[in-house]
Amino acid sequence: RTDAKLDLTLCEAESEATMAQASGEKTSFEAVSHVKYSGLDAVQLRHPNGAVATVTLHGANVVEWTAGNGSKENILFVSKEAVFNGKKAIRGGIPLVFPQFGAGLNGPTGLPSHGFARISKWNLAAGGFDDLSFES
Repeated sequence: RTDAKLDLTLCEAESEATMAQASGEKTSFEAVSHVKYSGLDAVQLRHPNGAVATVTLHGANVVEWTAGNGSKENILFVSKEAVFNGKKAIRGGIPLVFPQFGAGLNGPTGLPSHGFARISKWNLAAGGFDDLSFES
């Protein structure tokens, strides 16, 4: 168990995103809800422009993202061979890789391939539509 905390901030998907990121401006979510994704607990974030992101609590992996503005198409790839058992890393989406990419480190640390964060159980730690935190 680690007390590491991950703060997620989403910016506008349009051309304003670069300006918002540069200024540190945050974008409000319209809704945050707990959902299931292939049997795993997840959090779904909805933006007023219609954009939707789904983040699994196993590995804090972003498995779905639709751009909004009328689009309903998930633009993220998740493999048909992905295993959703809460033990293995999810194959696809946007994984949280920490502390290393690649093969696990040999020796006393025994870190798994691509680190422990992508196979850790995460919880939604702080609410509010402007500032979300996930903790492991």
